Amino acid sequence: MKKHLPSKWSALSLLAVALSARAAEPLSTPALPGAPERPAEIAPAGQRSGFAQVDVGGLTAKGSVLLQADSRAFAANPKLASPDQFLFRRAQPGVTGTIQRNFDFRVLTDVAGGKFTLLDTYVDVRYVPFAKVRVGKFKSPLGLEFLQSSSALVLAERSFPTALSPGYDVGVQLFGDLGDVASYAVAAVDGAADGSDAEGDLSNGKDVVARLFVRPFAPSSWAALKGLGVGVAGSYGLARGTADGTELPSFKSDGRNTIFKYLSATDASGKVDLTKSAVADGAHTRWALQGNYYFGPLGLQAEYVRSTQKIRNGSLEAKPANWAWQAAGSFVLGGNASYKGVTPKAAFDPAAGGWGALEVAARYAELKLDGTLFAGGAFASEGSSVRRARLVSPGVSWYLNDNLRVSVDYARTQFTAGAKDASGRVVDRAAEQVVVSRVQFAL
Repeated sequence: MKKHLPSKWSALSLLAVALSARAAEPLSTPALPGAPERPAEIAPAGQRSGFAQVDVGGLTAKGSVLLQADSRAFAANPKLASPDQFLFRRAQPGVTGTIQRNFDFRVLTDVAGGKFTLLDTYVDVRYVPFAKVRVGKFKSPLGLEFLQSSSALVLAERSFPTALSPGYDVGVQLFGDLGDVASYAVAAVDGAADGSDAEGDLSNGKDVVARLFVRPFAPSSWAALKGLGVGVAGSYGLARGTADGTELPSFKSDGRNTIFKYLSATDASGKVDLTKSAVADGAHTRWALQGNYYFGPLGLQAEYVRSTQKIRNGSLEAKPANWAWQAAGSFVLGGNASYKGVTPKAAFDPAAGGWGALEVAARYAELKLDGTLFAGGAFASEGSSVRRARLVSPGVSWYLNDNLRVSVDYARTQFTAGAKDASGRVVDRAAEQVVVSRVQFAL
C-alpha cells in the first residue's frame, strides 16, 4: 500500500505557480539542437542568464542560484533506511565571470542540508576555442549525464551510469571545440572513486580522463540530424586504500537508499582495519559509450559505463568489473528540448495566453555488480548489498518559465539479492517505489 504525498507539498507547488504568474522572466534564446557538446557546464543553471551582474574595468561577473526543494514519499516498507520527508536536494549559490577577456572563472557551492560543499572552483585560460586550459576543481569529463547541469535533468536523479563515473575532481584539463562537429577533453586529476568527489588524495597515483564527443551532422542542412551526438570516454589511474580510507564507493537508489557497499571494519582507533576491509589496490579503468539526440520537442539520451578496479581484503585479491547503462527520452509540449534544458515558447501568463511548457519523460536503467565481489563473502555481503538493480521511472515536469519548474517522478527499482529472510537465507530486497516531487528555481 502506497502512502499519499503530503498535502503541504501540493500547497507549496500552488504557491510557486502563483509567484511565477506575478514575476515571469523574459525567455532566453533557445539553444540550437546542433550546438557543440561542452565538456563541462560553463553557464550556471543551463541557459539561465544569472543575476547581479557586475562589469568593472576588465572584470565581468554574475551570480547564479539553483534551489531544488523535494518531497520523497515511499511505498510502505519498514526496511527502508530513508523515511518520507521534505528536503532541499540542492541549494547552490555561485558566481561566474571573466577577467581581461581571456580568463574565465567559476565558484559553485552547495549548502543543502546545512552542509557547505565546494563544487566547481576553477579558472579557464581561453585564447583559442580549440585549446583551453582549466585548473582547479571541476567535473571530471567522463559521464554524459553527470556533465549535464543539475537543473536540466529530465528526471529528479541522475541514473546508474553516473554511479560508476568520477564526480568532481582536482587537477588540470585541456579541452576545446573542433568547429561545430566535435569537442574533446583530457584531464589529469587526483582521482575520484566511482560516483564520488575527490576531496584530497590518499596516494601518489593520479588519474587520466579523456572524452571525445562528435556531432557528425551539425554542419549539414539536414535539420532532423543536426541534434545527433555520440561520444566515447575513458579513464585510467592507480588507487590504493589506506587506514585513512578505502578509496571504494557505495551505491544508492533513486530514493537515496544505500543498495551496495563494500565490506569495511574499523579498529579501536577508528581507522580502517585493513585485515577485514575491502580496499582499492591498484589499477582502476573506466570506459563509456554515450549519445544523445535533440530535435525540437524530442530529447533522447543513452549511456553505458564499465568500471574495473583491482581490490583486496587482507590476503584476498580480485579485479571486479561493474557496469551500468540507461536510456531516457522526453517530449515537450509548448517548448523545445536540449542538453541545456527545456526552453518554453511562452512563460506562464494566463492573461496573455501563456501556459509554459510540459515535459513528459521516462527512463530504464540497470546496474550490475560483478559476481566475484560476493564469492565467499570476501568483498561484499549479498545479504545486505544487491547484485543487480533495474529501474523504471516515468515523470512529468511543468516549466512555468525559464526559471521555475514543478515536477513529479515515480521510480520503481527491482533488486537481485540484498536481503535475508527470517531463516537467514539470502533473498531479493523488496522493490523500492518512490514518488519524488520537486519545485526548482534556477537563475
